[in-house]
Amino acid sequence: MHGVRGPHPGLPLAVRREPARGLRAAAPRRHGGRPDAVRSHRRRGGGLGTPDRGPGRLGRRRPRRGRLRAAPLPRRFLGPRGRRRPPGPRRPGLEDPVSLRVLAADVGGTKTNLGLFVWERGRLRALREHTVPTAAHPGPGPLLRAFLGPDAPPPQAVGLGVAGPVVSGRAAPPNLPWTVDGGRLARDLGLDRVVLVNDLVATALGVDLVAPDRIATLQAGEPDPGGNRAVIAAGTGLGQALLVRCGTGWHPVASEGGHAGFAPADEAEVDLLRYLAARHGAVSAERVVSGPGLAAVYRFVVDTGRAAEAPRVAAAMAGADPAAVVGREGLAGTDPACREALDLWVRAYGSEAGNLALRTLATGGLYVAGGIAPKVLPRLREGGFLAAFRAKGRMAPFLERVPVRVVLDPKAALYGAARRALEEAGCPIG
Repeated sequence: MHGVRGPHPGLPLAVRREPARGLRAAAPRRHGGRPDAVRSHRRRGGGLGTPDRGPGRLGRRRPRRGRLRAAPLPRRFLGPRGRRRPPGPRRPGLEDPVSLRVLAADVGGTKTNLGLFVWERGRLRALREHTVPTAAHPGPGPLLRAFLGPDAPPPQAVGLGVAGPVVSGRAAPPNLPWTVDGGRLARDLGLDRVVLVNDLVATALGVDLVAPDRIATLQAGEPDPGGNRAVIAAGTGLGQALLVRCGTGWHPVASEGGHAGFAPADEAEVDLLRYLAARHGAVSAERVVSGPGLAAVYRFVVDTGRAAEAPRVAAAMAGADPAAVVGREGLAGTDPACREALDLWVRAYGSEAGNLALRTLATGGLYVAGGIAPKVLPRLREGGFLAAFRAKGRMAPFLERVPVRVVLDPKAALYGAARRALEEAGCPIG
């Protein structure tokens, strides 16, 4: 220690310390004529050290070796009042995430898919699933209670995909008479939390959970593993969402792009725009590319004289969903008006999908989801969809490299809602 001098002459820096916690430091003592010597003390248990008693101490008593205080236990290992939990089996749940019961729902304008799942060490397994008409229940609370049953234990995570914008845990779906409030719904069901997400966000999160044989490829393209993905889904409405690559995963971004203006790509679509504008004023893409939009395109074909309406088809539409009739007759080729309407609708769908791929730079792939695409898959494969998808002038070569796939599993949004609920509970799917 000699030779290392502090600001005080004759005293080493290692000995001269500042007062600790308001305690007065001891003045240096001289022993044996050496000003840098400090009297040694023998501590209990042997060994030499600085004094820990008396007026000259530098701080509090040092703890004895072997008596270090242990770090506090995590809360999941503690029982009531902070005491150590007794040994034995523990209830699985958020306190000990080995397995969780997850309730998920995909609330659409026409039907709602419900599922009860169990999460076990990163895997999601379905216990039971059910589909009900959305309008059969006065709200989401009665719908979920009817699915769970009166004696079922409450789930530990709940996720709902809702067709509409979700802001601050609330949603007012434009195609439903409900207002969904996540906080109020959780209180009504006696749950800690209900996670609400846009239905297309849920679909985007569920794409990777769909079995590979439930994905159909329209255009292989040149997928970029680090590129964005986009999802478009025509059903009761038109939903769109974006998946941005973040590290090794994907971050979903919600959108209401289906309510943006319809952009006609040819003369027939220009006439369709005028026809719909005369009836609705503003014409969104959803007015055309949706189930109701397919029925509206059929009326346009008939009312403008492009094809005559068959009495058989008119009678079928009177007792069933007009869009379903148009799709069925158009695929079979048994009615000229339905075939003309379906072809025009498919081209409009492809054109809007191309617009979305450009807006989002979807080099990782564009996924066509929703309830209609799997039903008209043969017509999507015929070429009209991809021709309209690529028909973007100078950007056609870029769009030729974008993979285009169709999601055939109608439960993709249900899986995605369960996934988001698990992520919020700190239990991701690996």
